[in-house]
Amino acid sequence: MTDAVTRSVRLPAVPETVDEVGALLAEVWDEAPWTPAGDRFRLELAVTEVVGNVVEHAYAHVSEEGSAPDHSLTLALDVDHERLRAVVEDDGQAAAVDLSDLSMPDAEAESGRGLPIALASVDELSYARTETRNTWTLTCRITS
Repeated sequence: MTDAVTRSVRLPAVPETVDEVGALLAEVWDEAPWTPAGDRFRLELAVTEVVGNVVEHAYAHVSEEGSAPDHSLTLALDVDHERLRAVVEDDGQAAAVDLSDLSMPDAEAESGRGLPIALASVDELSYARTETRNTWTLTCRITS
């Protein structure tokens, strides 16, 4: 039995990357069949939301479209029998967010749901800005 599965990939910060993340996670799940479907879903949902935010906001100051093809993000995945972890890093602008004070926006709001959804989906979500790098760490503990 495999003890752990790890992956690290650098992806362009463009909207299509969100779909690539789903494909990458599917490959990891194939190599980690012991992971419960519910935990897979929780991590996939949260990672998709965080990557979507990076694509939309981290490089918004560089491109009117909200992403720039010459900028990228790194996704590292680490799955073992106790937890699923993803780390998303980029060198875009700092995120102006306080994860301890997130809430869902009003029903009429056109945006602002991604991070609250991510936070509600995983057991741990953290954000750190170190020099010029943003790091989002998402962890789901295996539930069964």
